[in-house]
Amino acid sequence: MNSLQGAGMGRGKSSLQIRNREIMRADEKKKIAEIMGTIYCTKNFQCAASDFSILCKAKDLYLDFYVECLEPNPHQCSFALSARNRYYCNCALRVYLIKKLRK
Repeated sequence: MNSLQGAGMGRGKSSLQIRNREIMRADEKKKIAEIMGTIYCTKNFQCAASDFSILCKAKDLYLDFYVECLEPNPHQCSFALSARNRYYCNCALRVYLIKKLRK
């Protein structure tokens, strides 16, 4: 065992690293709940109901409040905005998921 492994810095995950990840998940869940409390979703938060395994297709454009919508029929979504032959999503939850969680 080298000195890094003995100090919890080797290949295995230390208990501190695992606890930090759990805290981050709790913070993320709290932020998601806050966002959900501020918006009305016509889709009844299907994304959250699926534990975010089912998400609308989107691309981060590095804008603060929008992502590009890549869904086949974006005009059917209440969060879609059309501009110059593109659709943008302004769902605060979808924007958070793609920007902060890379989902």
